[in-house]
Amino acid sequence: MFLAVTLACATSDTDRTSEVTQRGTYTVWYRGPEIDAELGYRWADGHLGDEWLILKLSLVGTGTRVERRSIRIRTPDAHTLPLLDQREFRRTYGKLRIGLDRSYAWELPTGSFAGSREPCGQWFLVPPGQFLATSALFLSSARVCTGPLVFQVPIGVQPGRWVLMIDLEESDVRIPFVLGG
Repeated sequence: MFLAVTLACATSDTDRTSEVTQRGTYTVWYRGPEIDAELGYRWADGHLGDEWLILKLSLVGTGTRVERRSIRIRTPDAHTLPLLDQREFRRTYGKLRIGLDRSYAWELPTGSFAGSREPCGQWFLVPPGQFLATSALFLSSARVCTGPLVFQVPIGVQPGRWVLMIDLEESDVRIPFVLGG
């Protein structure tokens, strides 16, 4: 199944168009004026009702800064939840570890970032004992930054349309995906 949706994103210079494409059952590809992103949500779709929404995100950009505080999720009932902070991530890592490990094993690469790109070695949420978490990523077209996104969902992960939101300096990234559908 191949579905393309075009969304308008306002930028400070001019209006540009972003493209959101469903690639496979559990992967959404976003191409925008500042970043390209691949969002995997297979684990989340299989774990409705869980307290934790676990997603996998890969990012590429051209000199773009993405801050941790700019990443949020909009639930099907229109509530906005922040990305889990590093302190809480480490505190709850024991509960999250199996989901994180399996979400990575289950996410199939689509080849969207094929080529000579290197992994960037930084991310917002880092397991205990690994490198330091960052509060901001500086994206480059020469490297791919990949990692988990974890959101605490007090009423449990519900079926419906979710939207990953990333507010950048010049544009707002909106990546919709549907769970349980």
